[in-house]
Amino acid sequence: MFITFSRIIYPLSVFWLQIRINKRTNFLNIDSKMRTSQLWFNLLPVIASLLTVIFSLTNAFLFILEKLINF
Repeated sequence: MFITFSRIIYPLSVFWLQIRINKRTNFLNIDSKMRTSQLWFNLLPVIASLLTVIFSLTNAFLFILEKLINF
């Protein structure tokens, strides 16, 4: 499940980061005048990117651990 999630979300998170870097905007541009939908539209890519990093690192750690145990 984690690998499938990472395979789908990782390219989207890279695309999102490229847009933010090219526009030179803040990664979390949250304003008190934002509506709920605007807030979620800004937060969901950040949450997805963080989950992708966590899942990818966990997957890499488990892969290395499995190789060391079976060595």
